[in-house]
Amino acid sequence: PIAELLARTSSAYQLHVRGDAGGLVDQLRAEPWVRSVEEQAPGRVRLVTDDAPSAEQALPRLVADHGLALVSCQPATDLETAFLELTR
Repeated sequence: PIAELLARTSSAYQLHVRGDAGGLVDQLRAEPWVRSVEEQAPGRVRLVTDDAPSAEQALPRLVADHGLALVSCQPATDLETAFLELTR
């Protein structure tokens, strides 16, 4: 089933924050649970992690620590991403 396929891949999140996300992105790059992170547009950050529980627990605190407002945090793992991870 699709749920099992997605569970075997890393988790991706799309963050939308209000404020300058540069410092947050730099700190996220140093976190052991972050596989990749990029600021796709001002305040729009895509994060990929191998440890979703750690990410979900730490992200709100890290956003607040950088003085940013968390507008949204959405799961961004889809079937295409899962397929690419499983076939590389």
